[in-house]
Amino acid sequence: MLQFVVTLSDYAEDEPSQIIKKWLQEHFKDVEGICYYKYPLIKNDKGAVPEFTVFTRTHNPLIIRCLPYQLEEIDYADEAAWVVNDDAIDPPTWDLESFQRGLQKQLRIEMLFHRLKPKAILALPLISQKAFEDNFDHSLENVNVLWAGHNIDILNSPLEQELTEEEWNCTNTISQGLPPRKSSSDPVIEVTTLGTAIRKLDTQIRSLDMEQLKAATQIAPGPQRIRGLAGTGKTVLLAMRAANIHLLYPQSKILFTFHTRSLYTQAKALIREFYQTRSNGEDPNWDNLQIMHSWGAQDRPGVYSELCLRQQERSLSWPNASFQNCCVKALKSPIDPIYDYILVDEAQDLPKEFFQILYKLSYDPHRIYWAYDELQSLSSLEIPKPEDLFGKNEKGQPLVSLSGDDYPGGIEKDFVLHRSYRCPQEVLMLAHALGLGLYGSRGCLQMLTDRGSWASIGYEIESGQFQVGEDIVISRPIQNSPNRVAEIYKGQDVVTISILANIDEELDWIAQSIYNDIGTEDVAPEQIVVITLNNKKVRDYFIPLKTRLQAYNVTSIIPGIDAQKEAFAEPGKVTLTTVYRAKGNEAYVVYILGFDYLYDYLGEIATRNQAFTSITRSKAWVRITGSGVKMKNVKDEIDRIMADFPKFKFSFPDMLHIRSLDSEGSKRRNAVRGGDKSLKNLIDLAETTPEALDALDTESLKKFKEMLNKMEI
Repeated sequence: MLQFVVTLSDYAEDEPSQIIKKWLQEHFKDVEGICYYKYPLIKNDKGAVPEFTVFTRTHNPLIIRCLPYQLEEIDYADEAAWVVNDDAIDPPTWDLESFQRGLQKQLRIEMLFHRLKPKAILALPLISQKAFEDNFDHSLENVNVLWAGHNIDILNSPLEQELTEEEWNCTNTISQGLPPRKSSSDPVIEVTTLGTAIRKLDTQIRSLDMEQLKAATQIAPGPQRIRGLAGTGKTVLLAMRAANIHLLYPQSKILFTFHTRSLYTQAKALIREFYQTRSNGEDPNWDNLQIMHSWGAQDRPGVYSELCLRQQERSLSWPNASFQNCCVKALKSPIDPIYDYILVDEAQDLPKEFFQILYKLSYDPHRIYWAYDELQSLSSLEIPKPEDLFGKNEKGQPLVSLSGDDYPGGIEKDFVLHRSYRCPQEVLMLAHALGLGLYGSRGCLQMLTDRGSWASIGYEIESGQFQVGEDIVISRPIQNSPNRVAEIYKGQDVVTISILANIDEELDWIAQSIYNDIGTEDVAPEQIVVITLNNKKVRDYFIPLKTRLQAYNVTSIIPGIDAQKEAFAEPGKVTLTTVYRAKGNEAYVVYILGFDYLYDYLGEIATRNQAFTSITRSKAWVRITGSGVKMKNVKDEIDRIMADFPKFKFSFPDMLHIRSLDSEGSKRRNAVRGGDKSLKNLIDLAETTPEALDALDTESLKKFKEMLNKMEI
């Protein structure tokens, strides 16, 4: 079946193109293929794009230029010039020639030019052939034309032999406007190491699924939210959309913004690559397509810092103010619109006041596209409503609403991505189970409360009702986690857990393992990341680890300590980083050290959120390490999770109890602070007045001593 992707809402008013679409559906009703409406895969030198480009497994590609003219609107037409409604225009046949050359060039890059011969067609669905030729002789005699007479046989251009699976994948890569597949000077024939497995993954032809394709190519005429799990490709798709908008509307002002500083380099590289693929290698106009961090820094402008300059106000920075407070202050001064399109990545990490700034920075109809990472942190399982983010007008009406019908052309206002491509299935499910505490000794700590929420992140409910005490069975279909690294390389488990005696042995083990990854398994250092679950121990863990790696001649960086804060995956260097700085990034091999911190008494929920984020940075292998009794408990929990893979089996919790856990955390912190104070008082008493200890309750002291002996200190 021919699938249609409408990229612009113009289609709803484009009646001639709607006629052509019906004819295409009729002609290719039993054919596997895809048809794009006004997708800037190819353009002429004036920026025009064909109304339709069609790719199928059984026919040559079609390029269709559809003209909306009635016969009486055309004053003159020959091979050299047309006059329409008293205006001289280039003959539309010139567009066909330009489009055809452009697509042939794309096919040559993927070595398909010998198999596919693009056919260019001029569509005049409102004019009959006889009427046109009676007025303009045979000026289109040598042109493939679709007339009002329904001569759809002109669409025929069958291949002698259907495209192979590999050829069809290559064709999809071209049709979607993706960069050419990577070639390798040392093609992988047999996968024998982690490194060869990574290279095979890198050189595999990957095309977008239909959900991703729509998210990347459709340009909504108003606000739009894009939701999906980590690894569904939101950053890539937003970058691709930014490039598409810039290709179609080069004079429009576009803003691409985000929360994590280290995303800047990645976002710019992606946008440049997507743009250059379809612009003969030209760079975007970075004055019109601006990539800026939400806040900004001394060495790089941000949305907020640039706004302050225009407002002639002093910009604030951490730790003097939170970003939310900065935005609150900025909203008190006038904000003029300057952007036609705004794309926001990592929306879940940005305060609502920032969205209110973006609303004011955008021209009506406020084409703001924000990508929300569902369960990115697990700290908030409910997505904020648009009216909560953008606010309301003087009449109390929401400034932004996603309710009601889709935009014209069937473009959705609230778009959901279900498939996670980054993480292998077992890695993603492990992250979810640990993050929610599904198999924890204390039961669930967080919960998605209905079928729709689980379905939106790619799971299926096999049995059970979402009621207290009900046994629930949930599975994840393999098609929603297409990463097949475990099938490509079976030499190592995708997830490993190692329990060491103490932190020194843990650091020794990690350094030795990384040395083996690089020296024996042929992994590039930049494809390895080490994350600590305990942010308080960054220097205590990473500086000694860096020293150990140096002893193996392995270079590493610690962003924010011996490298720029946004540094990540620098060539030839292993990255040692915190959970916060790892957000928005990914790596094939991820080590997570100090995982015994998962059972931290004070930050139980926050630590599980960090564990989730850390694990979901992995594109392939996860190595979890820790020490002590708590790490044994961690391993027991992980073993229970993996025993049920690829399903979750748990008893639905009491949501009143779940909601009370935050206050319980506060009580724990207060109790510990009280205990610390009592201990300090006891120590002071012993040091200043030792004889006073004799007056203390002997039985209490005895119990206290017994407890100290049991503790690992």
